[in-house]
Amino acid sequence: MGAYLFTRIQGCRVKEYPPLFPGNWFWALFRSRAKVSELQQLCYQLGLALDAGVDLRQACRREAARAKSSALRSRLEYVAEQVAKGTPFHEALRECGDFFPPLFLELVTIGELTGQLPETLLELSRQYEELLSRRRAFLRVISFPLVELGIALAVIGLLIWILGIIGDPYHPVFDPVGLGVVGTPGLVRYLMVVALVALGIWLGIRLVREGFRWVWPLQKLLLRVPGIGPAVETLLMSQIAWALARTLGVGMDVKRAVRLSLSSTNHGQYLEQIPPILEALTAGQTLSEAFRSTGVFPEYFLDVLENGELAGRVPEAMDHLGQQLRERAIHAMQVLAVIGGWVIWGLIALTIIFFIFRLASFYLGVLRAPLEGF
Repeated sequence: MGAYLFTRIQGCRVKEYPPLFPGNWFWALFRSRAKVSELQQLCYQLGLALDAGVDLRQACRREAARAKSSALRSRLEYVAEQVAKGTPFHEALRECGDFFPPLFLELVTIGELTGQLPETLLELSRQYEELLSRRRAFLRVISFPLVELGIALAVIGLLIWILGIIGDPYHPVFDPVGLGVVGTPGLVRYLMVVALVALGIWLGIRLVREGFRWVWPLQKLLLRVPGIGPAVETLLMSQIAWALARTLGVGMDVKRAVRLSLSSTNHGQYLEQIPPILEALTAGQTLSEAFRSTGVFPEYFLDVLENGELAGRVPEAMDHLGQQLRERAIHAMQVLAVIGGWVIWGLIALTIIFFIFRLASFYLGVLRAPLEGF
């Protein structure tokens, strides 16, 4: 895009604006992309319609009218318009830039070219539904600790405000934080700090999920954290196995399938393995040898891949492994949710302990004050 780093898409026509900050990572966090829930519904509805014999042009128009978000609706309207003009469905989707994920586009392309578009869309729908199920399970476990943390933060804010009302804001009876933050001005500053911390956490999560190169060390570090690392690795290997099964199963070129499968993780541990694996394949190594040479993939994955090669059934082997890993992935998501819950409980406990010591210090100061006159 040259000097222009921020784009606003109207339909699928791109209008460019100059950057406000150097580098394109900032705007990449806010670019419009299809949500997993939107992709699941789109694939499911389109797959069912096409499987029932509905014309593709009619199905596209109906999905465009049904879309809830304006971003998805504008792109589906554009796709429906192009399909009505005779443009292949996969080409119309690609004209929407990076709104749709690369693996989705590749599988839809091959599905349409091989006459298996309904089956491909329904398979994608099942995969997206599993991702949503894991996310919902994670949120169910972590929601209660988050509510308690919110209540604790609200109580602190209320205490700051009340103490400023019942006393002099500049000479308060009790300063709960110890930084002179009381009354309405103190509450405003407190809320700003809480908002900035929440924004920082959100940005950190988005940066890790987007897979920018300069956050790869952090992603790889998380894989080495006890409890978190094995759970994250299971989720990532589940994604890789599923992607390899789908891409190789439709006859995609091996190098292209490897690139798409590893890229679908958005994780530095596996993204940086793409060049060496492709070089090993070019040098004549088998798929399992190329993966094994990196030294980062778990032994169980490499064994299944090698056995699939020996039997000439790599897609089936990866599909079977993917089914096993999906069951582990559910447990892994629960482990991450429990760890997240304990982290939140720890924050609440630290907050309570801090205020207990602050109150105790204030109380001891009140008792000590009369004795200082003697």
